[in-house]
Amino acid sequence: KAGTPMPPAASTYIVICLLKALDYIHRAKVGEGGATIVHRDVNPANLLLSIGGDVKLTDFGVAEVEGVMRGDAGALRGTIAYMSPESVLGQAVDHRADLFAAGIILWELYTNQRLFSGNSEMEMMHKVRDARVCSVQRFNSEVPDMGAQIVRKALFADRALRFQSAAEFQKSLEVLARRNGWPM
Repeated sequence: KAGTPMPPAASTYIVICLLKALDYIHRAKVGEGGATIVHRDVNPANLLLSIGGDVKLTDFGVAEVEGVMRGDAGALRGTIAYMSPESVLGQAVDHRADLFAAGIILWELYTNQRLFSGNSEMEMMHKVRDARVCSVQRFNSEVPDMGAQIVRKALFADRALRFQSAAEFQKSLEVLARRNGWPM
């Protein structure tokens, strides 16, 4: 409401909590083959924040068991502004799509800006596909260099260059918090 970014410590805390939830669902095994769950719609509307500091991930309405397509193959499911490049291209989606969305949320919390917006869904999809991302420090100089580097890694278009697990992403944010004396 104040029109300013959330303090980096609070932003980092929220995303650490989100990543703990994602780590849990990504490690959960479903069925005989032991497949994992991909949320597919990680976005701010699906995060609940309590007065006491609890962060909850909700709305598993479009979640899928990894490797098992529900409905039409290549169908878009989720919120376009929080999709990964592979999602908007209709490619197979895995847990790293959820991590990309967590990176978008962290970028937006740090900057108080929308990362991917446009006048049409198609324009937004092109922006997501290209994943051209300005440094968070352009909008918020209070974000440490390490924080900007973590966000950048989370938002690579090539999923092989991103964090490979929620736990890896979470650990990097915990190191950032410790180095800056932020309570977690």
